[in-house]
Amino acid sequence: MKIINTFIRVLLILIFSHSYCNAQKNNTRHIADSLWTKDIFLNKISPKGDWVFFDELDNRMERKYKLLNAQKNIDFEFNEIRKPEFTETQFIYLNNKKDLTIKDLKQLKDYKYANCQSYLLNSTNTVIAINYKESAVLINLDNYSVIAKFNGYVNNWNPISNIFSLTTNEEGSDYLKLIQLKNNDIDIIFSKPVIDLNWQEWADNGESLFFSEKDLFTNYNIYSKKSIEKAMNNSFDTSTLNLQKPVDGKFVYFNQKINNSHSNQNMMEVWEGADKWIFPRKNEYEKNEKFNFLYQWNIENNQIKELTDTAYSSYITNPILNNSIVYNKLQYEPEFFEFPFSDLYLKTHDDNSQILIAQHIYTKEGNFNFSVKGNYIVYFDQKDWWLYHIKTKTKRNLTQNIQDKFFSEWVDGATLKLPYSRFGPIWSDDEKFLMIYSQYDIWLFNTENNSHENITNSGDTKTRYRIFNDFNLVASGGSINPKDYIYLKVSYENHSSSWATWKKGKGLKLHDKLKGNIDYFFYQNNQIYFKLSKFNLSPIIYNYNLQNNLRVVYETNKELKNLHVKDEELVYYDVPINNERLKGALLYPINYNPDKKYPLIVSVYEQNSESAKLFDPPSFSNYTGFNILNLLSKEYFILLPDIVYLKNNPGKAATLSLEVALDKVFENKSIDKNRVGLIGHSFGGYQTGFVITQSNYFKTAVIGSTTIDLVTYYHDISWSMKKEQMWRIENQQFRMSPDFYKFKEEYINNTTLYHLDKIKIPVLIWTGKEDDNANWYQNTYLYTGLRRLNKPVKMLLFNKEGHSVVTPVNQKLLTIEIENWFDKYLK
Repeated sequence: MKIINTFIRVLLILIFSHSYCNAQKNNTRHIADSLWTKDIFLNKISPKGDWVFFDELDNRMERKYKLLNAQKNIDFEFNEIRKPEFTETQFIYLNNKKDLTIKDLKQLKDYKYANCQSYLLNSTNTVIAINYKESAVLINLDNYSVIAKFNGYVNNWNPISNIFSLTTNEEGSDYLKLIQLKNNDIDIIFSKPVIDLNWQEWADNGESLFFSEKDLFTNYNIYSKKSIEKAMNNSFDTSTLNLQKPVDGKFVYFNQKINNSHSNQNMMEVWEGADKWIFPRKNEYEKNEKFNFLYQWNIENNQIKELTDTAYSSYITNPILNNSIVYNKLQYEPEFFEFPFSDLYLKTHDDNSQILIAQHIYTKEGNFNFSVKGNYIVYFDQKDWWLYHIKTKTKRNLTQNIQDKFFSEWVDGATLKLPYSRFGPIWSDDEKFLMIYSQYDIWLFNTENNSHENITNSGDTKTRYRIFNDFNLVASGGSINPKDYIYLKVSYENHSSSWATWKKGKGLKLHDKLKGNIDYFFYQNNQIYFKLSKFNLSPIIYNYNLQNNLRVVYETNKELKNLHVKDEELVYYDVPINNERLKGALLYPINYNPDKKYPLIVSVYEQNSESAKLFDPPSFSNYTGFNILNLLSKEYFILLPDIVYLKNNPGKAATLSLEVALDKVFENKSIDKNRVGLIGHSFGGYQTGFVITQSNYFKTAVIGSTTIDLVTYYHDISWSMKKEQMWRIENQQFRMSPDFYKFKEEYINNTTLYHLDKIKIPVLIWTGKEDDNANWYQNTYLYTGLRRLNKPVKMLLFNKEGHSVVTPVNQKLLTIEIENWFDKYLK
C-alpha cells in the first residue's frame, strides 16, 4: 500500500507539473526550479569574535553549516553538525556518525576521534572529556595529549573547578566517583556504590553534587567531604521525579505526579456543564499540573516538604529567598481567553504562609516573574507594570503617570491588553534598574529612587527600539549591566533598520541605517555580526568593529541582483474608521516596464506591510502556497496592505481598508484594476472570504485554512489545544463582543456563509484535513455553498496536513495550483 501511495503522489506531481508547464507557455523553466538559499541562521561566534558559525537553508529545505573567519576570509563547510562549541582556539563538534572533530583554529588542523557517545568541556574550556561506549578519555586542549583514560562514563564537570563525576562498573557493581584534576594528575576524592543512579547535578556554586538513586537522595559537599542522605518513602519513585537543578546547594525541587485517573475514562467521557473547563482541557490540567505536586528537599534540615496543592498548583519558584508565586488557574474560569486570569500569591516555604500580591492577572508567560536576584516581583495588570518589593511588602505602579502606551490591544476598547514587553521586563544584574518597552521606546526604571527615563525618545517618528536577543535574555534568567553598552535594534517606519548602543551616563548612539531588516545580532570582543535581509535582499552577514568598519562577510543568492527586483513602494491611505492612516507595501514585477499593464495580487493578513521585511526565495516549499518572488517573476504586482480593526465588524473593516488601499494603488497606471486577485490564509482567509461577498474590486480569490461561519466556529472545539474556539472570536483576531447570544446580528452580519450568494468570482479553497486551528470542515461549508449556488469553485484537501502544509510534495502541489489559478483568471 505504501508503494502504491508513493507512486500515486509522484504521478500527481508529474500531472500538475505538466499542466503548470503548459500554462507557462513560452516560459518552460520556473524561477523556483533553481537552487536558492532560503535563509541563514547565525548560531555562535568565537570568544575573540574572529569566527562565526552559521547554517544555511535552501529552498529545497536542505541545510548546510559554515564556519567563517571574517578577518582572514577563511571558511569551512559541513553537511552535518551536532553540539558545536567554541573555545579560545578551537571549534568542536560531532557528526551524525558520532565522530568528534576538534578543529584547531590557529593551526587550521583537525583532530578526529571516532565513535564517540558525547563530549564535555571543563569550566575553563582547557580539558575535554570524550565518552565512548564503555570508556572515557581526558584530552588536554593545549597540546591534544591524553591526560587519563577510564573504564566508565564522565557525567559532568563542576561549574567552577576541575572536578568531574564518573560512573563506572567494578566487579559487577556500579560506582559514582568524583575525580579532581590537578596539573594533569588524577585524584579520586569521592567514591560510592550506587543502585539505579538516575540523576545528578552540581549546585550552581559548585560546592556540592546532588544525585538520586533508588529510594535515596544524596548531597556530597566537596569542601566538608561529608554526605547528606535522604531516604525516600514508598510514595516517591525517584526514577520518575522531575528533578530541577539545585541552587546554591540549599534546595532541590522536584515534581511527583499523583495518579488521579478515572478507570472509566477510556469507555466514556463525562462533560459536566458546571466544570470550569471542558473535559479534554480539564483532564490534561489534572494530569500534568493539578496533581503534579512540587516538593522541596531542604538540605539544612534534611526534610522534604510539599509546596503546592490542588488549589494552588501553578507556580514560579524563587529558590534564592525560598519562596514562590502560586496561583489557581481555575479561579475565575470560565472566562474564554487563551490563558486564564488568576490572583497571585507569594508563598513563603518556611511556614507555608501566603500573601496576596495582585488580583485577576492574565497568566500568559512573561506577564509576571521574580527579579534576577529574587527581591522583587514585577507583573502586568491589564494596563500598567507594577513592582512588588518582597522584603517591605510594598508595591507601586511603575507606568501609570507616564504619557506613553505600554500595552497593545487588538482593537480600541478590547477587553484584553497585552504588554509590549511580551517576554517581561529586562533587569540589571544588581536589580537597581529594569527596562520596559512602550509602543516604540525603551524606559529605564530605578527601583531605589522611583525615577524613570525614556532612553530612546522616538518622538513622533514611529521608530521602534528593542533590545537585541531579548527573548533569550529573559528566558535564560539573564540580566544586563548598565555599565556596559547595550545593543538595541532600531526599526524605522520606512522598513529600514539600524542598531544603536546605549550606556548609562553615555546615552544613545545610532549607527548606520540600512535598507532591510536586521536579525540574529551577535557581539563579542568588539566584533559585531548580524544578518540583513528583506523581500528583495537575500540574507547577508555583516561584520562591524570598533574602527567603524562595516562590511559584508557573507552573501547569499548573488544572482538575485541580476533580476533587478525593485524596492517596495510604501503606499499610504486613510480609512474612514477611527481616522486611521494605514500603509501598504506595493511590490513591482521583475523586469518592470512602465509602459505595460500588469495584474495585481493582494495578500491580506492583519498588518501585512511588515511582510516586505522578510526574505523568501523563489521556491515550491511554501507553507501556504504563496511566494512573493515566484509571482513577481511571473509579472504580477503584489500589494501587502495593513487593515484597520473595528469592534464587532471585522468583515466591514477589512472591506473598507482594502477598497481604500486599492483606490490609492490604482493611481499607478501600470496596474490593471480589472485584473486583481485576493489571497489570504487563516484569519487572512476569513478576511478574503468576507471581502469578496461585499466588494466588486476582485476578479478571483484564493482562500486557505479559514473560518467561514462565525456561529458554528464559536461553538466548536480545537482538539489539539483542548479548548473552545470562542476565545478566538471574543478575545483574539475576530474582535467580536462576548457573547454570541447577546450579539447574534453582529455575528451573522460578519459571517461569510450568510453572504455566499453575493460572490460573483471564481474561488480556490485549500486546507489540511487535520487542521483544528480553523477546523478544516469550515472550508467545506464554503465549497458546498458555492457549489450549490453554481459558482465557479475548486477545493484542495490535503491529507495528513494541518493549518499549513508542511510536506514538501504537498507544498509544491499547492504552490503550483495557486499560481495556475491566478494565471488562468488574471492573465
